Amino acid sequence: MAAHYKDLREVYARRMECHGNGMGLMQPIAGEDMILPCCGYFDRNGDWNLITKLSAEQDVGDAWIPLEHAPVKSSDLNIEWQPKTSLGVQAIALDASGESPDNLPAGADAHIKYTSNNKFGAVLMTLKPITLHAYNDERLFMSWLEANKERLYARYGTELKKYGLWIVTRTYNSPGASINAWLDNKKDAVVSVKAKANMLGELGQETSLSDSLTDRDWSHYRAKTEHGVVVFMDGIEIRPMEWWKEGLKSGLRPSRSTSSRRSPPSPRTQQRPFEEKDDLLLPPQPQVQRRFAGSVSRDRPLTLVADDDVLEDAGLKGMNRSASLRRVSYAPSVAPSNSSTRSPSLRRETRSISGETQ
Repeated sequence: MAAHYKDLREVYARRMECHGNGMGLMQPIAGEDMILPCCGYFDRNGDWNLITKLSAEQDVGDAWIPLEHAPVKSSDLNIEWQPKTSLGVQAIALDASGESPDNLPAGADAHIKYTSNNKFGAVLMTLKPITLHAYNDERLFMSWLEANKERLYARYGTELKKYGLWIVTRTYNSPGASINAWLDNKKDAVVSVKAKANMLGELGQETSLSDSLTDRDWSHYRAKTEHGVVVFMDGIEIRPMEWWKEGLKSGLRPSRSTSSRRSPPSPRTQQRPFEEKDDLLLPPQPQVQRRFAGSVSRDRPLTLVADDDVLEDAGLKGMNRSASLRRVSYAPSVAPSNSSTRSPSLRRETRSISGETQ
């Protein structure tokens, strides 16, 4: 449940944690809606919203990354409980006159009154037996969360930033439950002994009209399937603040369409066709190895090394065909100071590496 909704359900959930069974559910959930392991969230009304069941199998069309391996389930346990109360609540036996004698006569019209020494009080009675279901591999479920965190935010980010997320790994299920909770200093809970026995599944008979009127503040929940109703649940809770942080991270990540789009190659690395400049045919860049860094000047000519095929394709005729490599130097000739040409004219010097130029 969202931490900022401080209603009676939220107070009940946190105050009943004193029993060590996890978070108490003032409005129990049908067991078939919380089959372990699963993840979801409680909305502002306290209703459970299932997102998905966690499994190691990848279903067709499933958008979630599966668990690394199948989780190991702990053996189910059957438990018998006496009534569970919040801290500060005590039970007082009363006779028909409302007194609390030391020894209550058998068969008397007796009642049990639950009072609290603080503003909040709660009493939970469950039918027998209570069944504990649990998966204890927390590392496995945390790995699943990290693998699916971005997808969870993309689909349910608005809800998760309000209510948080639960990965449920432990539940206490009962065939039925009766709950009375209050948030009032002047209020207490009264139940007849007969009604209490029925709430605990000890009598199995209907209560009288007077018992029903006395116990009118109680809420009763009964299961329609073998899964029972969930009265306590526990697991991994990811609070809303964590999803606000995830939203900031997702805003900093580059979008998939942008990251998958390749940037165009730099003009310096593009392979260009032969270009004609001042009667000189230059070969493509990938076929020529540059051995000169800096600007071209008369004192520092540009030297290129190329093989015979490149030189022949470039139209450099009259060279020694037996030489395996040729060194071609280009240096700018002197141009008039008032020349309007964009680039200086080039003069060509060709000499053989292994011999004289023919």
